Amino acid sequence: MTSNRGPIGMVLIGSVELAIGAAMLVAVLFDLAPAAGSVLLIIGIILFVTGALFLLIGLGLRGHAAAASRLRATGVAGQAQVLAARQTGVFINNQPQVELELRVVTAVHGSFDVALKVFVPLVAVGRLGNGQPLAVVVDPTDRERIVVDWSGPAPAPAAPPAPTAAEAARLRDRLLRTGVPATARVLGATYTGQLDEQGRPVYDVQLLLELDGRAPVAGPGRFAVPADRVGVMQPGGVIPVKVDPHDSATMAADWDRLPSS
Repeated sequence: MTSNRGPIGMVLIGSVELAIGAAMLVAVLFDLAPAAGSVLLIIGIILFVTGALFLLIGLGLRGHAAAASRLRATGVAGQAQVLAARQTGVFINNQPQVELELRVVTAVHGSFDVALKVFVPLVAVGRLGNGQPLAVVVDPTDRERIVVDWSGPAPAPAAPPAPTAAEAARLRDRLLRTGVPATARVLGATYTGQLDEQGRPVYDVQLLLELDGRAPVAGPGRFAVPADRVGVMQPGGVIPVKVDPHDSATMAADWDRLPSS
């Protein structure tokens, strides 16, 4: 479907076509123009149907625009990496509708993948394939509700506050009980100079996370390492981990699954 009119124009045109079509059908129903009855019937049906379609689409787009405006005012800013983009063949106001697969990161939601359909301004179409992240706003309580901000570059999401030692310990225990088993391959590791509450050295790690059923993902991690496992903290080392099933960026080392060196 293609339309060069915005939502307001579609509502106005749809209303006019609907009214004219309805008038023609009434004329046929009451036999007000018997000589042109069949022609009026055909034209009236066409105008009535297309008018109703334009009106419904226009109202829907206006409602979507209003909801998007509210979300921009109340949502959480973040950034999204484009994993895939496919045009649907639909155009509104010369803007193509594109189905996007995004990897979104915000300080509130962490990292997650989502698919959505959006109308993309022509001047922004090139941004879908240049590798740069998009600016997005996400509903604080429903991460499926997302608005893409085409007006500027994506800001880096604010880092969440660092957890306390007790919070970190509770998170680690929960992940070890309920997390999904995965493998983290060390790309590089740096000792932070810190020790955890058990006296274990803490390392910042660049790793490649390998989780069954998902493509490998590179990213950072931080682990407190038992003294007899420090040998794996070098490129090529393997750390068995448990990963949050809803956020692959949240994980804990499962040292009990790693044979002692």
